[in-house]
Amino acid sequence: MESGGSGVEETLMELKFRCAHCARRLEADAGYIGVLLACPNCGFEVTVPQAHLGPGVTLGGFRLERRLGKGAMGEVFLATQLSVDRQVALKVLPGRVVADSNYVERFFQEIRMAAKLEHPNIVTAYDAGQDHGYYFFAMAYVEGENLGQKLARCGTFPEPGALKIVAKVAAGLAYAWQHGNVLHRDIKPSNIMLNTVGEPLIMDLGIAKSMQEDSKLTSTGIAMGTPHYMSPEQARGMAGLDFRTDMYSLGATLFHILSGTVPFDGHSAVEVVTKHLHDPLPSIRQRAPGTSQACEELLTRMMAKAPARRYASWESCIADIEAVIHGKMPKTAKARMAQHASERLVVQRQVTGGGASPNGKQPSFWQKDGWIIAAMGTLLALIFVLLVIAVWHRHEKAHHDGPWRYETRLRAVASLVRPNEPSGSCASRSSDHSGTRGTPDVRASWFFRPGRRFSAASSGASGDWV
Repeated sequence: MESGGSGVEETLMELKFRCAHCARRLEADAGYIGVLLACPNCGFEVTVPQAHLGPGVTLGGFRLERRLGKGAMGEVFLATQLSVDRQVALKVLPGRVVADSNYVERFFQEIRMAAKLEHPNIVTAYDAGQDHGYYFFAMAYVEGENLGQKLARCGTFPEPGALKIVAKVAAGLAYAWQHGNVLHRDIKPSNIMLNTVGEPLIMDLGIAKSMQEDSKLTSTGIAMGTPHYMSPEQARGMAGLDFRTDMYSLGATLFHILSGTVPFDGHSAVEVVTKHLHDPLPSIRQRAPGTSQACEELLTRMMAKAPARRYASWESCIADIEAVIHGKMPKTAKARMAQHASERLVVQRQVTGGGASPNGKQPSFWQKDGWIIAAMGTLLALIFVLLVIAVWHRHEKAHHDGPWRYETRLRAVASLVRPNEPSGSCASRSSDHSGTRGTPDVRASWFFRPGRRFSAASSGASGDWV
């Protein structure tokens, strides 16, 4: 048995089987596979069978207790590490991924690096080794369920709870990147364990990168890379991937646990990958109407198509996650909104002919809008002048037409006083005593002296003043 550096005494794989004659339980190590051995109970010769993983088998010093699960990266067993008598989770890798000797070397190198990481949100790696063609990876056993299992059992997560989980996972990924540039490259709900108190822990950190190092965009490679959460640059097989690949996958995971659906889906892995490459990110607020605008801004940044448009560091990403948890807009979203507002203001100033002052300071209110106030003042002054002219013109007209109205009244009164006199006599007398037209008769004006009353009862005349 080859060990990855645990220091444990090398032990061959132990097999357990039964005698075909008396059904007694027998044990033999893997070195006797295919050899005839006599049953110590009945003496019947029994052929040691081929190795078969299952409860009771000891693999590289780890006794398998029961199977915990099976996936694209192999089977996971609850096992007992015999040297220290502790329970571990033992992942046995499938044979199809260990045929290349270069892969095996990278695998052990990644495990050794991952074993140096100690973080409360990373499942601790203990050991890695090989026993009769079975490559295994021992890590801390976490009692609980993975995020995918809880999502299937309980449904979507409320926004605050989902963001708290993602913030802690991001902290673990940030620690791994800062301490050795370790990438996961397969972040998804089933690779995030939740312990009995709901604390998230990242599984398979290190081995995911090794297993995908030489994978191409084939059905096998995509299955190992989980296309529903794969970043565009990882789908293209680009070299030089960095932490922003895990950031994209973590954003897709957040999208899933908030809405209950993956961001992009399709009838085939190639269709899903194509959507990751070219389709715009669906609105999380349409998939999950209760999601805040701040959370949508966060997801938009984490899942940007181009790595350069994502967060420049895990620290800035985590800071925005914490801001959204506390009901605030992400700082990067605020900066983008301020930039858009500034750009709109510049365009508005260009249209109105305004701009910044020569000294570089922002123009004051009077500098920006003074011309509007001046135009309004000019308009009001013009209206006032027109009103004054109209009043003056009306006054002049009344003054000019006044004598004519006065003479007309005189004639009406004279006709009442002397009804037998021809109508033109008053006018002729008026003309005798007036040098110009419109001047009232002096005698006629006597009728309008103040304090006199006219009475039609006097004798000898049609009317008399009393």
